[in-house]
Amino acid sequence: MIYYKAWIETRTSSATPWEHHEHLEGEEDNEEPGLYFCDSGMCSGTDDLAQQMLDRFLTSVLSDYADQPDVEVRAHAQIDEQTPAEPPVIRQAPSDSIAEARETLRLKSLAQGLRSARSQVFAARSSLQKAVVAAHDQGLDRYTITTAAAPELSSDQVAGLIDASVLFGEVRALVRSQPALAARTSVHDGGLLGVTAKLLWTTEDEEAEELREMGWNETIEEYDRQLASTLLTAARNDAEQLLALLSSQFEVLSRGGHPATPEWMAPDALVYQSVAVRRAGQTGSKASAS
Repeated sequence: MIYYKAWIETRTSSATPWEHHEHLEGEEDNEEPGLYFCDSGMCSGTDDLAQQMLDRFLTSVLSDYADQPDVEVRAHAQIDEQTPAEPPVIRQAPSDSIAEARETLRLKSLAQGLRSARSQVFAARSSLQKAVVAAHDQGLDRYTITTAAAPELSSDQVAGLIDASVLFGEVRALVRSQPALAARTSVHDGGLLGVTAKLLWTTEDEEAEELREMGWNETIEEYDRQLASTLLTAARNDAEQLLALLSSQFEVLSRGGHPATPEWMAPDALVYQSVAVRRAGQTGSKASAS
């Protein structure tokens, strides 16, 4: 087995000296910054390794020189010995490769700008939805809230947000009336997506998951059938109790709007599904289980 090391050098113009580039994307944990190590199973020699270095790192290296159009880049590769048996290979990135990498960076920057703008829109919309609920909680009437939130939110959306918040409080209070059940139940206000409830893992589940991982990530049924059966029975019993409690005041639905069942909420050992909770007789709800 032959071991190699390689690195990147840059210079900002032909009149400046070459400098070792100490940041290689994805290799930040190396004890020796800027050095890349491999063996003969990863390359066919120093020439191949030098080209691999340019192919892999050229774009990320150029991102550090966005405002320096004349930068040059080259890769060194050699056998990792104090006195290598053959001279190192130095391969410089051609100008067309640099131009192509810069174009990739430009397009990537544009895409990132779009993602950033989308995130800002999402954050603003989320903030507006929270403000709607907060304003209602603090006594502002629905007409004023709807007028202030228009046109970003329709009157139906404002009503949906407020109703979901109120429903969330009612569902959470109902679940908390049964402390043992509440300890393994999560109630979530999804805003326009509605209110959902889901069973949580118990300490037994966590221990079983550790056992499953020790069994090379087999399913718990394959690792320990009896334990899987015990967990599944306990989960479905809890699901049956939770469904009975929620159904006493609300409609409880699985994905697709079908009535929820214990088998839906706990289809397998260590697997739990959410159910949508809505007011009895409510139509056109956007709530859906996931």
